[in-house]
Amino acid sequence: MSRPTISKASTTYPLYAASWSNGRPGFLVVGGGGGAGRHGVKNSIAVFDFSSRAPEIEACAELEVSKDDSVTCLANLATKDGLIVYGGSGSSVDDRLQSKDMHFKSFEVDLPRSKTASTSEKSGAIRPSSKCQLFTPPKAESAKKEVYQRLLRLSPPPRTTSSTPNKRIGAIATGLAGSENEIVIFSATSNRPDAQDIIRRIPLKEKEANDLDILDEGEGRFQVAYAQDYEVYTQDCNFDFAQRRNKTEKERRKVYSIPQPDVGEKKLRSKVRGLRWISPKHLLLVVNRPSRTGAELLVLHMYEEGPGSIVMRHKLPKHVSAATDFDVALLEADASGAYQVAVAVGSADNSLSVFTLDYSGNSVGRFHK
Repeated sequence: MSRPTISKASTTYPLYAASWSNGRPGFLVVGGGGGAGRHGVKNSIAVFDFSSRAPEIEACAELEVSKDDSVTCLANLATKDGLIVYGGSGSSVDDRLQSKDMHFKSFEVDLPRSKTASTSEKSGAIRPSSKCQLFTPPKAESAKKEVYQRLLRLSPPPRTTSSTPNKRIGAIATGLAGSENEIVIFSATSNRPDAQDIIRRIPLKEKEANDLDILDEGEGRFQVAYAQDYEVYTQDCNFDFAQRRNKTEKERRKVYSIPQPDVGEKKLRSKVRGLRWISPKHLLLVVNRPSRTGAELLVLHMYEEGPGSIVMRHKLPKHVSAATDFDVALLEADASGAYQVAVAVGSADNSLSVFTLDYSGNSVGRFHK
């Protein structure tokens, strides 16, 4: 095994989102910025080529996307020559007060033609493609001023190059919308999505979604899972891409709730920080204990009906006072269908904890460092 290498890339603005290219995994798209105001910090997205493993990496493409709002979330679709990048970046406060918030933006990215091209030159390109409003405009003036696109998630691409191409959906969720938060599920098949691509709206009211993820069950069937502070829900989606019609009217289903403290106890409840599908029957949750007293990973087993059940718990190291973010990667399956899940958890002390989890025969094994 070759020795690990470390590559470093820098921007002139704070980063809030990152997304690896699906077609050429060495390319990373990042976004962020300083928000509104004349402070000199741009709101931009950039592409870096880490496949060279050089110690210092320069952006091969970069674009200032707005003067009104930073880039808060990113996701991408692979194309023949590059990427379609979706991002969250809102309109000005004046526009939002008029219920005109073009928060959902798309971009076309041309990646360098050769992987050996010098990354010291900006040999790629980023072009604005479209912008639209998918969220329902809030009615409250305070919410109009503060609302933003907090989360963006796409259904997974094919796991192997030999897989049949799949049509994908996406989901976005609001932040700081007061009592008018929502999730919007949309068809992610266009470089210029608009309101006609909306599949379903899920009203959340006063509770924001802390995280969401999408399971592709094939033939237009999907499961959207999302977490609020104390509950986890799933929403069926059976979408006919040809007719652009949602064929299911099932309501959301609560599949897990953080237990209430025993009567008489003054303990606070833990909160669900994030979730990811790791199999068609299992969700992995990362949960923060009250008052930054630790975090743990929970494996939630799903059933055809009713709530799920926690089948495994794993406490994170003591130095992890609270998890701030996490993600998983499903590694290549063997001939029997068994595979490993790589899990990475970022914490409030700026550390990163990495684990693996075995999955085989509809059952989950132990966590390994």
